[in-house]
Amino acid sequence: MNGGLDVGVVDLVFKNAKTDISVKIPENTTSTVIKKFPFTCRKYHETEMTLRGQKFKPLAKETHPNSLSVT
Repeated sequence: MNGGLDVGVVDLVFKNAKTDISVKIPENTTSTVIKKFPFTCRKYHETEMTLRGQKFKPLAKETHPNSLSVT
Protein backbone atom coordinates (compact mmCIF):
# COMPACT_ATOMS: atom_id res chain seq x y z
CA MET A 1 0.00 0.00 0.00
CA ASN A 2 2.58 2.60 -1.10
CA GLY A 3 4.47 2.55 2.20
CA GLY A 4 1.35 3.18 4.33
CA LEU A 5 -0.26 1.06 6.99
CA ASP A 6 -2.10 -2.10 6.00
CA VAL A 7 -5.56 -1.68 7.56
CA GLY A 8 -8.13 -4.47 7.31
CA VAL A 9 -10.90 -3.23 9.63
CA VAL A 10 -11.95 0.22 10.82
CA ASP A 11 -14.02 0.54 14.01
CA LEU A 12 -16.35 3.55 14.12
CA VAL A 13 -16.73 5.08 17.58
CA PHE A 14 -19.61 7.38 18.49
CA LYS A 15 -20.02 9.04 21.89
CA ASN A 16 -22.53 7.21 24.12
CA ALA A 17 -23.23 4.59 21.42
CA LYS A 18 -24.49 1.21 22.60
CA THR A 19 -23.46 -0.55 19.39
CA ASP A 20 -19.98 -1.26 18.02
CA ILE A 21 -19.65 -0.63 14.28
CA SER A 22 -16.86 -2.20 12.20
CA VAL A 23 -16.11 -1.65 8.51
CA LYS A 24 -14.00 -4.28 6.73
CA ILE A 25 -11.73 -2.74 4.09
CA PRO A 26 -11.32 -5.06 1.09
CA GLU A 27 -7.83 -5.83 -0.19
CA ASN A 28 -6.61 -4.10 -3.37
CA THR A 29 -8.77 -1.03 -2.79
CA THR A 30 -7.70 2.33 -4.22
CA SER A 31 -8.50 5.65 -2.59
CA THR A 32 -9.34 7.25 -5.95
CA VAL A 33 -12.54 5.23 -6.47
CA ILE A 34 -15.72 5.77 -4.43
CA LYS A 35 -16.97 2.45 -3.05
CA LYS A 36 -19.69 1.30 -0.71
CA PHE A 37 -18.30 -1.04 1.97
CA PRO A 38 -20.38 -3.52 3.97
CA PHE A 39 -20.25 -3.10 7.74
CA THR A 40 -21.16 -5.01 10.88
CA CYS A 41 -23.03 -3.70 13.92
CA ARG A 42 -22.63 -5.50 17.25
CA LYS A 43 -24.73 -4.87 20.33
CA TYR A 44 -23.53 -6.33 23.62
CA HIS A 45 -25.43 -7.20 26.80
CA GLU A 46 -25.19 -4.60 29.57
CA THR A 47 -24.23 -7.21 32.19
CA GLU A 48 -20.53 -8.02 32.37
CA MET A 49 -19.47 -11.66 32.78
CA THR A 50 -16.20 -13.34 33.77
CA LEU A 51 -14.70 -16.34 31.97
CA ARG A 52 -11.27 -17.73 32.91
CA GLY A 53 -10.51 -14.53 34.80
CA GLN A 54 -11.35 -12.25 31.84
CA LYS A 55 -14.28 -9.82 32.04
CA PHE A 56 -16.43 -9.27 28.95
CA LYS A 57 -19.94 -8.36 27.84
CA PRO A 58 -21.58 -11.16 25.80
CA LEU A 59 -22.73 -10.41 22.27
CA ALA A 60 -26.50 -9.84 22.18
CA LYS A 61 -27.00 -9.24 18.46
CA GLU A 62 -24.95 -8.87 15.27
CA THR A 63 -26.40 -7.32 12.11
CA HIS A 64 -25.18 -6.40 8.62
CA PRO A 65 -27.38 -3.47 7.55
CA ASN A 66 -27.21 -1.77 4.14
CA SER A 67 -26.99 1.76 5.52
CA LEU A 68 -26.01 3.60 8.67
CA SER A 69 -27.94 6.36 10.40
CA VAL A 70 -26.38 7.86 13.51
CA THR A 71 -28.19 10.35 15.74
